[in-house]
Amino acid sequence: MRFVITMAWAMLVIALLPGCGTNKQVVDDRLRSTDPRWAGVDSLMSIGQYATALEGTERILQEATTPEDWRTRFKAYLLRGQLKQMTGADAYAVLAELERTTDSLQAAGNEVPLVPLLHSVLAEGWWNTYQQDRWRILERTNLEDNAADPATWSQRAFMARVLLHAQASLEPRDSLQRIPTGDLGELLRFDPNLPSTQQRTGVALRPTVFDVVGHRAAALFANSETRLAEPAWRFRLDDPRQFALFEEFVYKPLRHRDSTAWEFQALRLQQQLELAHMSDDRPDALVDAILSRLAHVHAHSVLPDKDSLYLAALEKLRTRVPEDSCWSEVSTVIAQWHHEQSVKYDRLAGDTWKNEKRTARDLCKEAIAKFPGAFGAQQAAALKFALEQPAVNVQCETATPPDQAFKVAVRYTNTSRIWLRVVKDPEELGRERRWDHDHGLWLTQQKPVREWSVDLPDDGDLNEHLAELPIDALPLGRYSILISNAAEFTAKRDVIAHAPVQVTRLSLVERRVRNELDLLVLDRWTGVPQPGVKVILFADNQRAQELVRMGESITDAEGRPSLKLFGANGRYSIRLEQGEDQWATSYGYAWWGGEQGVIDSLRTFLFTDRAIYRPGQEVFFKGIVSVKRGKTTEVKAGVCDACQLL
Repeated sequence: MRFVITMAWAMLVIALLPGCGTNKQVVDDRLRSTDPRWAGVDSLMSIGQYATALEGTERILQEATTPEDWRTRFKAYLLRGQLKQMTGADAYAVLAELERTTDSLQAAGNEVPLVPLLHSVLAEGWWNTYQQDRWRILERTNLEDNAADPATWSQRAFMARVLLHAQASLEPRDSLQRIPTGDLGELLRFDPNLPSTQQRTGVALRPTVFDVVGHRAAALFANSETRLAEPAWRFRLDDPRQFALFEEFVYKPLRHRDSTAWEFQALRLQQQLELAHMSDDRPDALVDAILSRLAHVHAHSVLPDKDSLYLAALEKLRTRVPEDSCWSEVSTVIAQWHHEQSVKYDRLAGDTWKNEKRTARDLCKEAIAKFPGAFGAQQAAALKFALEQPAVNVQCETATPPDQAFKVAVRYTNTSRIWLRVVKDPEELGRERRWDHDHGLWLTQQKPVREWSVDLPDDGDLNEHLAELPIDALPLGRYSILISNAAEFTAKRDVIAHAPVQVTRLSLVERRVRNELDLLVLDRWTGVPQPGVKVILFADNQRAQELVRMGESITDAEGRPSLKLFGANGRYSIRLEQGEDQWATSYGYAWWGGEQGVIDSLRTFLFTDRAIYRPGQEVFFKGIVSVKRGKTTEVKAGVCDACQLL
C-alpha cells in the first residue's frame, strides 16, 4: 500500500494494511509520536530498559481518559503487549489480556474506531501466533479444545478465533465508513521516500477506516491456510459472475450452505468494499477494490476459462475509467497478465505466445505516457524496465579435444550483439574457483587469449533466444569462455557470463573398493587405454585443512595405475598428467570405513485392546520385541517388560 498503519506487537510489527503484490509497504519497528509523553518511553526502550518503559506506558494509559485520547490508548495497549512479552510474558497471555481489554471497552460503549481497530489487531495477532506454532498445532489430535488454554487449540479453533475478531473489526460498518482514514493521525506511517502526491494517492485508496480494516480482514479470509478444516463441500469460486463488474457484482446475492466459510466471507466482504465506493466522485478506491477481488478470484477460481474471464474483466474495467489516473494501474495489471503468459512460449512449439512480452511493454508505454507520474505509471515503468533487461548465458562441453574447433550455446535476451573472450583459467589446488563468487570478477581481469564480437538475430520480442557459436581450436589447457553485452566487460555494470572448458585428451573411470581406488585412464575421444599417464591423488589433511599429495602412480599398458592408491577420509581429487596435457577431477567426498558388520535391528510392536479411546479411559496394551539378524527375524529375549504409560 502507499501507506500503512503500524502497531508494535509481540516483538514484531503488524501492519493494518495487508500488503499485496503490486503495492509498496513500509513498516516501522515502533510507533513514534510527537506527543512528549512518549519521549521517556522511547528513550528507555532504546537502552533496553523494557520493564521501566512498561511502567511509563501504564502511566500514560491511565492518563489517557478522554475520548480524544483513543489514539494514545490504542498505541499504549499495543506497546504494553510488546513490552510485556519482551520482559518474559507468554504471547498467548498477552493476546488474552488484550482480548479482555477489548471486550470491556466494547461493553462500556463500543468506542469507535478504537474497538474495531483492536479487533483487527487481535485477528492478525492470533493469525501470526498460529503461523509461528503451525507445525505443532497441525500435529495435535483434534479433541475438545479448552477455550481458556490456547496451547490445546486445534487448527480449527485458531481459525475460529481469527474469524471472530476479523468479523468484529467490521462493525459498526456505517460508523466506520463515516470516519476518514486521515483521522487515524500518527498511526499512519508513510514511506519517507515517496512524494506527497503518492501519499495522498494511498489515502485515496483507503479513504475510510472501514476500507482499512475491511481489506485487512479480506486478506485473512482469502488465505488458503484458513480452509484446512473446512468440509469437502466448502465454498468454491466456480461462478463466472464472480468476475463481473460494478452493479452486476455488488448487487449479486451471495449464498452458501455454510455462511461461515472463509472464502465465502472474503467474497462477501469484497462485495461490501466495492459497494461502499460505487457513488464516489473519484473511482480510485473502487478500482483498487475491484482489482484486489479479481486477482483473488482468478487465483482461486476452478473455472477452466478463468484466464479469459479475468482478462475480459480487466479490459472492460479499463474502458470504464479512461480519464482517471487509475486507468494506468489497470493497464499495468493487464500488462502483468501478458507478462505471466509469456512463460508458456516455447520456440520449438510455435509462435502462439511469442509476442506476450511485447504486448506487455506496449501497455506499459501507454500507461506511462497517458498519466506520467501516477502510481500506475510508476508500476508500469518498473515492469517495463524488467522486461527490457538484457541477459546472457553461455554453456559448453566440459572438455574438448585439442586443435579442434567446438561450439558453445549462447542464450541471450534483449541484445543484438555480444562480445566474447577466451581467457586461461588454470585449476587451483584445493579451491574450486569456478564456484567462487569472486571468480567471475577475476576472469574479467585476465588478459584474453582471444576476443571478438558477434551480431545476433533479435526481432525485439523480448524473449530469450538461443544461438550456437563456433570457437576456434585451442591448445591444451583449462580456459573460460566469457560473453558480455558490452566490449568493456565491466563488472557490476555489464551483463557477463562465463563457462569453463578443459582442452584435453584424458579421461578417468573411477571405482572405490573398500578404501582402495580402482582407476582406469582412457583417451576421452577414442576410449583407448592410455599408458604412461601420471595419476596423483590429493586428499584432505585433517590437521592443516588443505589438500595434500597422498600418492601417485604411472598407468600401465591397460591404463591402470601400476601402484595401488588408497583414499583418505574427507575431500579428495585425482589429477592426470601426460606432458602438457593435465586434467583434474572435481572434488569428491568419501568416508573410507571399510565393510560394515552385520548390525542387529530391533523392532517393537505394541497392541492395544481397542482401536479408539475416549478421554479418561484406561488403556491396556502388550508388546513384542523382535530382532533382525541378516535375513532372519526372531523374538528378542531378556527385554525389560516394566513400562508406565503416560
